[in-house]
Amino acid sequence: MLSADAVAIKPETAVLFERWGGNRPLTGIVRIVKAAAFTKISSLGVEEQRVLVIADITSVPEEWQRLGDGYRVEALSTEEKLQSPKPLTGALRRVKIRGRSVSRKLEAAKVEAGLKPGSKIPKGTRLPVSNNRKKASMSLAKTHYRIGNIRTDFTHKLTTRLCCENQAWGLEDLNVKGMLANHKLALAISDVGFGEIKRQAQYKSVLYGTQIIEADQWFPSSKDVFNMRICKQGYTIIRS
Repeated sequence: MLSADAVAIKPETAVLFERWGGNRPLTGIVRIVKAAAFTKISSLGVEEQRVLVIADITSVPEEWQRLGDGYRVEALSTEEKLQSPKPLTGALRRVKIRGRSVSRKLEAAKVEAGLKPGSKIPKGTRLPVSNNRKKASMSLAKTHYRIGNIRTDFTHKLTTRLCCENQAWGLEDLNVKGMLANHKLALAISDVGFGEIKRQAQYKSVLYGTQIIEADQWFPSSKDVFNMRICKQGYTIIRS
């Protein structure tokens, strides 16, 4: 590994072994990063400073028993943070503008029906629907539809990738209802869709043969786990 890349690698960092000949990547963990570098000439004739990194395979031995000494594999460090697209946050201004437009046209319909602006609509009362109100409602509905599609696309791609690239991954059961009580975090948390991620992970793990390890909200992950390291119980926890 190039010395510039090895600086970011630490012991117990998760690793993926790809292009080794099997159908699925193998998982591993870095055992040691050598402190001394050596010079190697690349195929282009350029001198490169490289560092020896030793990693242990943690996948089931039956999956990689065909590997032998000196076989060529490609290793990829998996210390990665995935950023949610935040569809609602990005479209919040458009949602507010189009929502106010629908609200103004609804108030105009109340006045036309003989009701006072801002008053409640009596039960059984049908307000006149103008063409402009239909257009405004359709525009608002399309905005919400697009937001939902972006969130669904990200969730499907994320859960499929995690189930395809890993033999096992962990889910931490968080107190989402309590977290939503914080008005500074409520929008960002609601924009991700934790419940849908968990639902898709559960049924896709059966399809791809991936093991899902669920940790309850009282699991001491903040104390034992950081940057996808192995904790005392032997689990790998991926924190949202």
